[in-house]
Amino acid sequence: MSGKATSHIFAFQLAERQVTSRLDLLKRHLNYTDLLVIFVYVPSRACWLLTYDWRGGDFLCRLVKMMHTVAFQSSSNVIVCIALDRLFSVFSATRHSPDKANRRIRIMLAAGDGLLSCK
Repeated sequence: MSGKATSHIFAFQLAERQVTSRLDLLKRHLNYTDLLVIFVYVPSRACWLLTYDWRGGDFLCRLVKMMHTVAFQSSSNVIVCIALDRLFSVFSATRHSPDKANRRIRIMLAAGDGLLSCK
């Protein structure tokens, strides 16, 4: 059920205008990571709970576990970026322009992706 709802939101985001605000960009990235968790972690976990047996071999097991890690780490990184954006917007509301805030968000998301690719 959550996969269907998140997929509808994803389709709506693709059909709507380009990302204009930093909050739209963060929400879009959070939606992508939620889709990753829903379509990577949930099916493999459901299969495991139904069978309690892994028949995919060692390579597939490692690949699935790596995808679990990528899904949860990317979701956590986006949540941290949202928290940092809220923190920066509260502490420096008068000193920063929206253009600088958008640039800061893009840098934080890129740094989070970079940290994820280093693991």
